[in-house]
Amino acid sequence: MIHVLALAYFLTIIAGFVVITLSLLLHARFASPAYLHWALIMLGGTLLIMAKAVTHYLRLVGSGTYWYLLLSFMLFGLSGELLLGYGVPLIAHGVTGIRISPGRGALHLLVVAVLGAQVVIEGLTEDDMVAAIRMISRIVWIGYGYAILISGTRTVTEQNQRAVIRAFLATGSIVLPIMLFSVLAALFLPDSVALHEAPIASLLWLSAYSTLSIVLIARFIFGPQKKVSWEVPDLFARIFSISDRECEIIRLILQGNTEARIGDLLFISRRTVVNHVYNIYRKTGVRNRVQLINLLNTHVLPDSRQWPFFAHRK
Repeated sequence: MIHVLALAYFLTIIAGFVVITLSLLLHARFASPAYLHWALIMLGGTLLIMAKAVTHYLRLVGSGTYWYLLLSFMLFGLSGELLLGYGVPLIAHGVTGIRISPGRGALHLLVVAVLGAQVVIEGLTEDDMVAAIRMISRIVWIGYGYAILISGTRTVTEQNQRAVIRAFLATGSIVLPIMLFSVLAALFLPDSVALHEAPIASLLWLSAYSTLSIVLIARFIFGPQKKVSWEVPDLFARIFSISDRECEIIRLILQGNTEARIGDLLFISRRTVVNHVYNIYRKTGVRNRVQLINLLNTHVLPDSRQWPFFAHRK
C-alpha cells in the first residue's frame, strides 16, 4: 500500500508539472493570460499534493516532528492554497468570458487570504477539525468556480467552449463528492486515514484535471488548424472591449496592411492608426502583430480542435 501511494504521489506530481510547462509554453506563444491562470491553478494543486507527500513521508519515517511538519505546510501547503484559491475564479470567469467587477475581485482576494490563514492554523495546531474546515472551505470555493461555469453556459455559444465546460462539470461531479466524503470520514470516523494518510480526493482531483488538460492541449497542438479569418469574432471584441473602429483596424492588420496603408484606407492619419494599434495591444496584452494574430486565431478556429482557454480578465 505504501509503494502504491508513493507511486500515485509521484505520477500525480509529474503530471501536474507537465501541464504547468505546457500552459506556460502556450502563454508565451499566444500571450493570453488564461494559460497563465491555468498554470497557476495546476501549480497550486501540485504544491498541495507535495505538502501531503512530504508530511506523509515524515510521519512514515518517524521524523514527523512539529517543526518539520510546520515547515512543510509553510513551503508547500500555504503557497499551493494561495495559488489555487487565486486561480479558481480567474479561470472560471475566463472560460465563460464573464468579467470580474472590482468589488468581486476584492472579495476574491479576501477569500484567498482566509484560505491561506486556514493553512497556517492547521500547520500550527495539527488539529483534525481545522483540517476538515479547511477542506470544506476548499470544496465551497471550487464549487463557486463551478457555479460560475454553470451560469456562463447560457451566454457561451461556441460548441467547443460548451464542451469544455461540460467536461469540467462532469469531473467536478465526481471529485467534489469524494472530497466531501473524505471530510465526513475524518470527522465521524476517528480512526479513518482519509484526510491525512491517504488523501485520495486530492490525488484524484489533480490527476483528473491534469489528464483533462493534457488531452485538450494535445488536441490543440496536434489537431488540424486553418488560416485565421479576416473577421473579428463578436466574443473576441466583447471580452477585450474592442471598439468597432479597432475591429476595422484589426481586420486590415490581418490582411497585411501597414499602418500608413490602414490610415489611407480609413481616411485617418498614421498617428491615429498608431494610437489605435497601441490601444489594441494594451487591451489584449500582446506586444506585436504576430501575437495578436495568434491570439485571434484561438478564437476563430472553426472546428472542434479550437483551444478553449483564451479569455482575458480586465
